[in-house]
Amino acid sequence: VPGYVLSSLQQAGLVGEPLYRFNEIESRWSAFETWTYSTNLTALDQLLSCLQGSGEHELLLVLEGVDTVGAVQVAGQLVGYTRNFHRPHAFDIRQALQAAQQGNGSSSELQVTLQPALEYARQQAELYPYDMPTNQAPGAFKHFSFIRKPASDFGWDWGPAFAPAGIHGQVQLLALSTAVVRGIHVSQEHLGNGSIRLMVEVEMWVPRSGAAGTLTLSLDQLNTTVQQRAAFAPVPPRANASDAAAGGGGDVLPDVQRFVTLEMLVPGPVDLWWPYGYGLQPLYKLSATFQP
Repeated sequence: VPGYVLSSLQQAGLVGEPLYRFNEIESRWSAFETWTYSTNLTALDQLLSCLQGSGEHELLLVLEGVDTVGAVQVAGQLVGYTRNFHRPHAFDIRQALQAAQQGNGSSSELQVTLQPALEYARQQAELYPYDMPTNQAPGAFKHFSFIRKPASDFGWDWGPAFAPAGIHGQVQLLALSTAVVRGIHVSQEHLGNGSIRLMVEVEMWVPRSGAAGTLTLSLDQLNTTVQQRAAFAPVPPRANASDAAAGGGGDVLPDVQRFVTLEMLVPGPVDLWWPYGYGLQPLYKLSATFQP
């Protein structure tokens, strides 16, 4: 992991090169099966020690990318579902790990079980109350518009129809005692006097108990720094949010993910990035930090 079922089957010698001759058809059976990825989470005492005595800290299982229809279990407990290839998922696993700690105190199994995307898409299409054109290409699968997964996975005029299953992103355990920076998105406006205005959207993950501190943007190469105070209010518990069996899904990402927008004015002159053959390609490192 990251990896896909079809590539694992190929490495094990169970299927041939999927892109060779008719192997696409001969390996298509794998798209109709249910697959499980599993591993043991060890050192639970150390993982949970940082949470002792505090009900405000988070312990999250972060799946950066799952393809696509999955059920996630920790220590035999269902903690959530995945239904979207294009976004990360975060599951609160504190209670599941504490239960495992009380049971054997050493390890706990993490399982991600992936259902066939084709069957899920077919079921969703049957539930839809209106007729929907399938846009099905020759040799491809239909109903790709009923699942949050790359449409080309179901086949296209230029590519094979694998409808693959796998875990395409990193898997992390994340303990949150305060807000952390998880990513930044930058847009820029070039002003007439040679300076540049940066609009920076910072993705923060915040404990549901809230947090406050100072967010700092730095362009050290250009001696430019911006600071802004950021305060995040507590998020009230959602009904059934952690009860995956009741349909809550278990995904707490909507509760912990926040966004902060800052503006930075970079005085000129600034060396611009040019396409190859038209000039140099200088790069500037923009960093974002949060201090509670």
